[in-house]
Formats: sequence, C-alpha cells, structure tokens
Amino acid sequence: MCPANPRNPAPITKRWRRSQLWCRRASAATCAARNPALRYGLALNDRGYFWEAQEILEAVWAAAPQGGRERILLRACILIATANLRLRMQKAHVATRLFGEALGEFEALGMRSAGGDGFADSFPVAALAARIKAKLALPMLTKADWVAFGAAART
Repeated sequence: MCPANPRNPAPITKRWRRSQLWCRRASAATCAARNPALRYGLALNDRGYFWEAQEILEAVWAAAPQGGRERILLRACILIATANLRLRMQKAHVATRLFGEALGEFEALGMRSAGGDGFADSFPVAALAARIKAKLALPMLTKADWVAFGAAART
C-alpha cells in the first residue's frame, strides 16, 4: 500500500511504487547516490509531506550499501523527516530528541573518510547541522520550526 493519503492516493502512488521497484532493481552502489527516489523523498520533505518523505527515504536507506557513508546520511535525513512530522503533531520534545539523534549521525558521518562522488560527499551536511543547532537553541520548538533540506543547500 502506498503511504499516500487514502482519500487522494493518485499523486504519490505511481511515483512511490516506481521508487520501490527502482530500489529493488538497482545495484547497491548506485541506489543511494543517483536514485530518483532519493530526490523525490527530499522534495517531499521540503514541501511538507513528512510521513511520505520518511517512507521513501527508508526505502532508499534499505537499498544503500551496508556500512557506507550514504547509509549514515540517509538515516539522518529519515530522523529529520520524522522530527518534522512530530513538530506538526505538536510533540516538540520528541522532535528535539530526533533532531539531536540526526546531529549525532552527522558527527558519525564526519568521522568517516570522504573522497568520493556519492550522495554523502555532495550533501550540505555542515549547513544542515547548523540549521538544526539553531532550531535546538530556541527555547521551544513550534510547528513552524521544521527543517527543509533544500534550505540548507541555499545557505
């Protein structure tokens, strides 16, 4: 079943199924770096579809190589999408914990050696981590404090 809204599943259903098939058929090395589902999942988050973004990113994460930098970064992205969803649900304390876990994943990513052309090497990790730290410095998170991946690329 598609993670889309059951009342209006058409816009996401076809893309979601296509991304699922692509992840199953793609080789492990190419799935995370050049997956159209990855771009789709990030775009869903930036447009406010946090639950759908989490589902798509989890599918890409499952197909990523074990122990790779892409897998660590994808887990951080999943945590951010989940935190955004929790903010929408007005569960700021849970969102704060999830944002903190995402920062921990960014630190783990920084300890790994870089030097490739994959998704993790071109992603604006430092800018995104700075945005999350700024959000966590606020006295209380609100629904409007969600984090977009595209905003980190523009800063």
